[in-house]
Amino acid sequence: MRFLTLCASTAIAASLMLSACSNSSGGSQALPSNSQAVAPMGHSAHPHLVVIGAQKFTASCDTSVYLTCVTVSKKSPATLEICYNESGSGCSSGYFPPLTWYEAVYSVKANKIYKKIVGSFYPNPGNPSVDTITALKKVKNSHGVVKYYQYIEGCLYTSDCLTGEIGIATQ
Repeated sequence: MRFLTLCASTAIAASLMLSACSNSSGGSQALPSNSQAVAPMGHSAHPHLVVIGAQKFTASCDTSVYLTCVTVSKKSPATLEICYNESGSGCSSGYFPPLTWYEAVYSVKANKIYKKIVGSFYPNPGNPSVDTITALKKVKNSHGVVKYYQYIEGCLYTSDCLTGEIGIATQ
């Protein structure tokens, strides 16, 4: 009986993840509320997700935690290109399997979703994709300190996802 329950719950979870990853409307998709992202077996997420065109900070961008860091304000969104390249060599040459992107912005201090800053990917699915991080309302200047982060997932299949975080300072 326990095995049957486990199989049924696994099938339900798989179908929910499949429906979450199969949405083909443009733009970004929010992280499924019960999703757990995992890097492909034998791979680390950070060396394979490549970010191009983001402004890095020397003061508070901890690259052991964040893929990169950006500054956003209501008038000035951050735009960067993200890709997954199996060779880990950048976004201009190599093999680029199609990915569906998910994202959510969190407060570093409270580790809760922060709704005044949002992200979107175009194209989605796509690889590479342009990630645009926008402040919807005026935000308090953090003076170069990372106060928020964008958690991103790039999924090839429902259970084959790479994850990373983009540090966000506000202006």
